[in-house]
Amino acid sequence: MADFKGTFTVTVTPFSADGRHVDENTLRGFVDWQISNGVHGLIPVASTGEFLSLSDGERRRVAEIVIEQTNGRVPVLVGAGA
Repeated sequence: MADFKGTFTVTVTPFSADGRHVDENTLRGFVDWQISNGVHGLIPVASTGEFLSLSDGERRRVAEIVIEQTNGRVPVLVGAGA
């Protein structure tokens, strides 16, 4: 079992200006910003991740983007509230 230590943040999910789509580029930048500022792990699509407003496919895509962007630099725990 993994030994999780430090600060994990529940990420926000950025949307396009019209609110209709996940803003993938902003999400990637947000992941990098969190890591560069010392977060020890990320938790996408959880309590502040707007999971109730996302379809199943969008939740999966947000999780994929966060996992891809971290590139193993920090652990990712995907929210399962939905």
